[in-house]
Amino acid sequence: MTKETIKIKKSTVKIIALVAIVFFAGFLLGREYSPGSGALGTSGQLEMTVVTSKNCDTCDTTRIVEITEKLFSGIKIKELEYESAQGKKLVDDLGIGLLPAYIFNTAVENESNFTNIKGALKEEENYYYIIPAAAGAFYDPTKESECADGKDDDGDKLIDCDDEDCANSLECREEIPKKLDLFVMSMCPYGTMADNAMEEVLDAFGKDMVFELHFIADDQGDGTFRSLHGQKEVDEDIRQACVMKYYPDTYMDYVWCINKDYTKAADIWESCTKNVSMDTEKIKTCFEGDEGKELLRGRIKLSNELGISASPSWLVNNRFKFSGLDPTTIQKNFCQHNPGLAGCDKKLSEARGGSGQC
Repeated sequence: MTKETIKIKKSTVKIIALVAIVFFAGFLLGREYSPGSGALGTSGQLEMTVVTSKNCDTCDTTRIVEITEKLFSGIKIKELEYESAQGKKLVDDLGIGLLPAYIFNTAVENESNFTNIKGALKEEENYYYIIPAAAGAFYDPTKESECADGKDDDGDKLIDCDDEDCANSLECREEIPKKLDLFVMSMCPYGTMADNAMEEVLDAFGKDMVFELHFIADDQGDGTFRSLHGQKEVDEDIRQACVMKYYPDTYMDYVWCINKDYTKAADIWESCTKNVSMDTEKIKTCFEGDEGKELLRGRIKLSNELGISASPSWLVNNRFKFSGLDPTTIQKNFCQHNPGLAGCDKKLSEARGGSGQC
């Protein structure tokens, strides 16, 4: 059975690559072609070297090559494997980190449409190469790219979970039964819906579920944080992180109170702490000092390690990811990996016309 993972998987790579190819095609095709006079070597022959890896199952170069040949009539295409001395040296010398790599010689400068396509190219030494994102290139040959394929992808004699590159891959995480993690942005409407759904879910499962809330944000490294909905969201993340520390058994009561009017969290948070019998001054001191920032760092650590950026996202048993907003969807995914629990037999609310993520 294929295990779901947050790490980019083959099907996802193919979709992303297709989008990139469509972008590249739109960027290139339809341009008027005028052959250049040549600028490199004795013949001035326009060449493109394609470097891929024998270990990459998603490195299909066919479409990009076809597009390039239509754009540059008579171009010479050369193919190299990254595993060859020449291929590795070329890619390493140019600082290209992701494959497939598409590298032009400087004769491309003499093409009449060079100025039109230059935005999709990067110049390095005596070459131009297509920017990896524009070409749908996502394979890093220096890392274990697949963590459950039984192959040594990067040639370091370490396979799958034995390779430290897979440390944050879901396939290699320890399974922890009865655990449910939720990753949200505190002012994302879908995230608040997921928060609210947990009231019914926690009531159904009780002690048969270990629930933990995490946030999605970036630590800027200068004492500030960046989050999709701005500083007001960062502030509420910090307040909730403080509440989690001092009221670990009842913090969701505060979250549910805030979510009733979350866009006004700065105005209502004090009344929410009082309504759920929490020490407002203790939370304020934590929020305004360095303690709150440090607590938020802890609450975004796992989401950043796993590359989670969509709110809400869920993780069951420390390994299995899913998405959803309503209690029944949460129950179904949790019970899939934790069968036989009393909460699995209870009838919970279903979706009521809506789904989404921030």
